Amino acid sequence: MDYPQRKRMRLSEYDYTTEGAYFVTICSNKRLPILGRITDGIMILNSNGKIVRESWLELPIIYSSVRIDMFVVMPNHFHGILFLVGAGSSGPQDKPMTPSLSTVIAHFKHCTTTKINDLHHAIHTKRWQRGFYEHVVRNEEEIYKIREYIQNNPMKWQIDRYYSN
Repeated sequence: MDYPQRKRMRLSEYDYTTEGAYFVTICSNKRLPILGRITDGIMILNSNGKIVRESWLELPIIYSSVRIDMFVVMPNHFHGILFLVGAGSSGPQDKPMTPSLSTVIAHFKHCTTTKINDLHHAIHTKRWQRGFYEHVVRNEEEIYKIREYIQNNPMKWQIDRYYSN
């Protein structure tokens, strides 16, 4: 039987342990607004949204080669910039390898899902859509534009492509 092929999200020839900046977007399962609400252009985090924020802030503690930059938790998705720093995956054996972007995001999604499910006494409840969007940031001009987009995202919620009531 032929099954439809999933669209490959990552660049096939790119090493996602490479030092640099990455812009990621992660959507909640079925894009349900489980992370809070926007009032007058300001994101008001609920307990789930606070877990997402705190888990993002913990990434540099868990992974010494990760630095976080600007981010925003939205009602049904998350945008963030992170930097991978260090020697990449081919470092010396006595030095921890830089995790791939996918490894970091998988940890983030797993950690937030576990904490949110624990909070709500839910078992095996899916909180995030499969996969995530990423963009390799190529220069300072791009990172400036992405930071501006992240900063303004709550104020533009009603015209956001992820908007839902």
